[in-house]
Amino acid sequence: MPRRIWNLTEVTMVAERYGREGPKQLAAVLGRSEDSVTGLARRFGLRSSHRRDRQAQARTLRNTTVDARFFETPSPNVAYVLGVLFCWGAIKTNTRHVLRLRCPIDRESVLVSVLAMMGSDHARQRGRRRILVEVGNSRLVASLVGGHGKPPDRAEPDPPVPTIVSRYITDFARGHLQAGGEVDQREVVWSGSPKSVQAIRDAVEDATGVTPAVEKSVGVKRLVAYRGPLQIMSIGRWLSANGNGG
Repeated sequence: MPRRIWNLTEVTMVAERYGREGPKQLAAVLGRSEDSVTGLARRFGLRSSHRRDRQAQARTLRNTTVDARFFETPSPNVAYVLGVLFCWGAIKTNTRHVLRLRCPIDRESVLVSVLAMMGSDHARQRGRRRILVEVGNSRLVASLVGGHGKPPDRAEPDPPVPTIVSRYITDFARGHLQAGGEVDQREVVWSGSPKSVQAIRDAVEDATGVTPAVEKSVGVKRLVAYRGPLQIMSIGRWLSANGNGG
C-alpha cells in the first residue's frame, strides 16, 4: 500500500492543533494513524498536553500499591467495599486524588479485609482512636466516583446509593454493618446515611419479613435496629446465604 504524502493543509492542521488536541483526535479527523500524526509532530518538535495525561495514566496503572481498576468491574467484593466506604470513607481531590479510610481501632480487621480486596499495601497511620489509610491513585478514585458516586461527606451527607447495590445488596449490607453497625445476641443495628440505610432496610425486610424495633435519626444519620432471637437469626441467614464479599 503506497505511503500517503502529507499535504500542506494537513501539515498546517497538525502544527496548529497538535499541542491542544493531541494525536488521537487529529488522527480521527485526518483519517491517519496516531503513530503517523505523532511522527509528523516530532519532526516539527511539537508536544501535546495530552502526552502528560497519558504518562500520568501509565504511571497510575503501573502503581503496584493498589489495584487501580478495582472499582471498574462490578462484583460482590466491590459492593462490600462500597458498604464500608459509605461508613468511613472519604474522597480528597484538592491537590491529588486520594481515597481516605478512617477506621475505628476496634474494627481494624474490617480495614485489613478491604485493603486486601483492593490489592493495597498502603501504610496504616495509627492514632489513639482511629487508623487512617490514604490511597492515592487517580484512576482508582475516578472510577469510584464516576461509577459509584462519592461516600457521604459534609457537603453531601446523604448521597445516592450506588447502582451496584441493587445487584449485590447483601454484600453492601454486610460491609456497611461491619464498618458502622452493631451485632450481638440482642440486636442488629445499621447506622449511616439515610438513603443507604433505607436501601438496606428495604432489602432485609423484603427477604426476611422482619420489622425494626427501633428507627430514628441521629444527627444527619439514620439508625435502624432489629431485636429478638428470631429476627437476628433470619437476618444472619440472609447475610450468610446471599453474600460473597467480605
